[in-house]
Amino acid sequence: MPLRKDPLLEELSEVRDALKERFKEPNGRTPVVCKDDALKEMAKRKPLKKPDFKAIQGLGDVFIERYAEDFLRVIYKHKQSEIGEVKVSRQSRKTLADYKDRLTNISRRNRNLYTGKLSRKLGVDLYKDHLEDLKAFMLGIYTKPLRLTDTKGKAATREMEQFHRHLTLLYRQINREARESGSYHLHIAYPFVQGKLQGEGFEIKAPLMFFPVKLTRKGYDFYLSFDKDKDVLFNRDILLANNKFNNLGAIKGYPDSSEFSVKNIEKTVLPFLKNNHISIMKSPHHKGMFEPFEDTRKEDFKKVKKGELTLKHYIVLGNYKIHSSKVQEDITAILENKTYNELLEGLIDDPYKPYDYSKKNPFASDVKSTVEEKNLTYINDLNYSQEKVLDLLNTQDSLVIWGPPGTGKSQTITSLIARQIEKEENVLVVSEKKVALDVIKSRLGYA
Repeated sequence: MPLRKDPLLEELSEVRDALKERFKEPNGRTPVVCKDDALKEMAKRKPLKKPDFKAIQGLGDVFIERYAEDFLRVIYKHKQSEIGEVKVSRQSRKTLADYKDRLTNISRRNRNLYTGKLSRKLGVDLYKDHLEDLKAFMLGIYTKPLRLTDTKGKAATREMEQFHRHLTLLYRQINREARESGSYHLHIAYPFVQGKLQGEGFEIKAPLMFFPVKLTRKGYDFYLSFDKDKDVLFNRDILLANNKFNNLGAIKGYPDSSEFSVKNIEKTVLPFLKNNHISIMKSPHHKGMFEPFEDTRKEDFKKVKKGELTLKHYIVLGNYKIHSSKVQEDITAILENKTYNELLEGLIDDPYKPYDYSKKNPFASDVKSTVEEKNLTYINDLNYSQEKVLDLLNTQDSLVIWGPPGTGKSQTITSLIARQIEKEENVLVVSEKKVALDVIKSRLGYA
C-alpha cells in the first residue's frame, strides 16, 4: 500500500492503524476508520477542526465523532513544524522584556501585589484545623491528593460548611474561566510579604510564591493536587514594583525555578530579594508553619515605615493570574525559549522608536477628510469613524483602535476581515476573551 511517502501521510496512516487496534471488536473484526483516498485527501487539505472533515469524501459523522480528534492532533503538530523558529536577537529580547514589564499592573488593583481580604470567588484561606496533612502536602511528604473537606466521620461544623461553600464558588469560577480563556489559574499562594516598599511607600500584601495546583470534586468532597506540568513561580511583580518606585536597574541573580520551594524560602528566596533591595523580616510572634489570613485596610499601614516588610505565613488557595494577559504569557515563553516564530521576525526586531508627537495625528478630531466608499468593503453599517479606520489601513503599517464597550469596535473588525479576504489575504484574529471572538464570528454570518 503506497501510502508512506511524505511524513504527514505516514503519521496519519500510523494513527489509522492505531485506531483500528483500539476499536477492534471482541470477535477480532477491525473497523475501516477511513479509506486510502480519504487519507491522502486529508494529508493534502490538512483540516484543523472537525467540521473540515466533512469536505473530504468518505468521511461522515461517525468518523468525526470517533476518530477526528486523533487525526487533528497529528495535523496540527505537522502544521506547527512547518513554521520556522528563529533565534531572538539581542534587540528583540530587550524590546520584548520592555513590553512584558509594561503589561504588569503596578497598583493596588493587582492582586499579586495587594490582597486586603479574600473574595469568595477568588481565594480561600487554607489555615484550617481539620487539614492536618497540609504541612506534609506542602513539603512534598504527602504525595496523594489532599482531601480538603474530610470530616473524619464527625458532623460538619458551621465553619466547615462555610469552607465548603467558598471552595464551591472558587471551583466554579476557576473552571468557568478555563472554559472561556483556556487558562487555569489556580495556585496556592504562600508565604506572603506585608508592609511598605521603599521609595513612595507603596503598601503591599503579596504572595511570595505561587504553587500551581488542581482542584477536583468527587461528589461532596474536594481534592487538591499539585500541577506537576507547571513550575513553582516567584512573584516577580514585587520586584517590578520595587524597581519602579526606586528607579532601580534590572533584576539581579534570578535563581533557577527549581529552587523555589517551601524548603528554600530562607535559603534562596529571601537572600535573592535582599540582593535586589528588598529586606523582609520574620514575624517575631509567628509559631508553627502557617497562620490564619488577616483582613487589612489602608489604615492598618499608617504606622508602618517605608521599607518595613514582614514575612506572613498566610496560605491561600486562590485565583492568581501570574501574567496580566495572554500576550504577557506568550512573551515570557519566547524569552525563556530564546526563539520565536519566524512570522514575528521583522515585526519585533526593529529598534524601538518613540512616537513623534509633533507629527499630525491622521485621526485627530479636527482632521476631516473624504473617505472613498468604493475603496471600502461593507458587511455591516459603518459610521464615519469606522470608515476612517478602514481607510487608514491603506497608509498605516500598524493601528490601534480603542473605545469603551458599545462603540462599534466589533463592526470595524468585521469589516476589516471582509476587506482583507476580498483581497485574498489571510487574517488572524486573537482575543483573550472567547465571547469577543463569538461576537465577530456571529457578525460574519457563522452560527
